[in-house]
Amino acid sequence: MVNRAHTQTNRSNLGRVLSIGRSRTRHVTVRSFSEMPKVLIGNQPDQQESAEKRRRKNNNKMAGCCCACPPVCIFFSIVGFILLGGIIAASVIALVSQSTKTTTTTISTKTTTLSKSTTSTTTTTTTVSTTSTMTTTTTVSTTTTTTTTTAASISSTQTTNTTTAVTTIITANSCSPSCNSQQTCIQSICLNVGHLACVLVWSRSGDGDIVVTTPNGKTINYQNIGPSSSTDQGILDRDDTSSTGPENIYWPSSGSLPPTGTYYMCFESYSFSPTISSSDPLTVTYHIVHASGAFFNYTRTFTSVLSDSYNCGATSSTLIGSFTYP
Repeated sequence: MVNRAHTQTNRSNLGRVLSIGRSRTRHVTVRSFSEMPKVLIGNQPDQQESAEKRRRKNNNKMAGCCCACPPVCIFFSIVGFILLGGIIAASVIALVSQSTKTTTTTISTKTTTLSKSTTSTTTTTTTVSTTSTMTTTTTVSTTTTTTTTTAASISSTQTTNTTTAVTTIITANSCSPSCNSQQTCIQSICLNVGHLACVLVWSRSGDGDIVVTTPNGKTINYQNIGPSSSTDQGILDRDDTSSTGPENIYWPSSGSLPPTGTYYMCFESYSFSPTISSSDPLTVTYHIVHASGAFFNYTRTFTSVLSDSYNCGATSSTLIGSFTYP
């Protein structure tokens, strides 16, 4: 009985479906084959409605997904911005790489030529008129002996230092204006002679001093210039403190004659720069002039500073030489 009731129900439902299908069926005239899709779609409102619903449903799903997942939306936005920034950066780099800037720097070099022309002309004229009538040479020898002893041998070395005094009788005249009959010309300077003159000169500038001792033992120097009994009436009439001399001691022709006998001539080196040494020696010369015109020269070279406290004698370390008057 149950099966019958179920069968009747199915039949009733099938009849309804067929009735609905028949009620919705229409006949439509199609003029061409190309109009068929339009007619089919246009005459089936249920199908159009179904397609529209599916589209809206899909859109709603997508919107629902974005609303339901904000991080996803933010991620895609960031990715989009990064891609857009990369495209812009690539465009800028391409533009910069295509742009070329050329800078040209010109350096101007100035050349200066310095030309210096120096012309130096030195003319020295010296006129000396000399007549030699007699020459006498006196040699004083000093001998130094050095002995060296070793286990293998014994050797002796002998060194001789010689001081030579050259005595020459000459007459000379190189001064302008010329000297008078009571004078002589030494280093272009007129010096008094009188009865006898002792003239001192040296080889380089400095302060040297003449020292002469008479046969009576009276010493004449800048500390005892005369004329007096302490100088046997001799006079120191010229003293030089900065050049090469001359310095002069003489006996005036208007006074008494000089004492007869041996005279000693010495030299005191008051101040010299550089100091007298073997590398800076000093040569000293005495000129002895007689009233007759006789002219004697005595020379010694010093290689060290020697002093005898302005004393002068045969044994003095400062001795240049000696002569006998008349």
